[in-house]
Amino acid sequence: MSDPLDRYQLRARVQPATPVALPLAITLAVVFGVQRDLTSGLIAFAAAAGVLYFVAHLVRDRGRQLEPSLWASWGGAPTSQLLRGSSGRGSEEIDRRRWLVMHRLMPEATVREDPPSEPEIEIYVGMLRERTRGSDTFPRVAAENAGYGFRRNMLGLRRLGMLTSASALAVAVAVLFWHVANGDGHQAAVLAAPAIFDAICLVAWWIVVTSGWVKEQGFDYAEALLGAAENPAPTPIS
Repeated sequence: MSDPLDRYQLRARVQPATPVALPLAITLAVVFGVQRDLTSGLIAFAAAAGVLYFVAHLVRDRGRQLEPSLWASWGGAPTSQLLRGSSGRGSEEIDRRRWLVMHRLMPEATVREDPPSEPEIEIYVGMLRERTRGSDTFPRVAAENAGYGFRRNMLGLRRLGMLTSASALAVAVAVLFWHVANGDGHQAAVLAAPAIFDAICLVAWWIVVTSGWVKEQGFDYAEALLGAAENPAPTPIS
């Protein structure tokens, strides 16, 4: 990739890290205040130049480590399930797309009724992924892929996200009660906002970021990938 932080990396790898850091960052900023001077400017520049790229790789690794167990719990990778016809989703439409994948990508293949074998599925999916690289040519595939990467990586960061949200909530509530005990009602009211935000983030990590949430997007990406078989390839496939 020519751009070290392209659109996919920003959406699928950098953005999942934001909800992890945001509750703690907002809470500490309210509690201790934020000083905007030359030092903070240099830190911001360093973050933009290198830290985000490091975080992108860290988030990617967490998501990839989680993926095999996710696929195993789903009964296989979404695209493979659709090609096998074992997903229970729109069998007629999937059969048509499966035929297109098998016989448009590999036109020399013999027309047949039986589902492809597992090694064949891996070949077909790999070829289709290579064929659909490039957000300009296949924008829907690129968008669904980035969405899947975002959700998968969010799940990979779930425990850390819950920990930072809970820690931020504990800090906000503790300092809030300290101000109440000392009769500083104004500062306590200011701290109520980050405390509520931290609580919402904690609940969201617990309820929203689940395997089912990732699975739904995984099948959306798989269907978009198979749908791309209906379009002519932008370049010949060798």
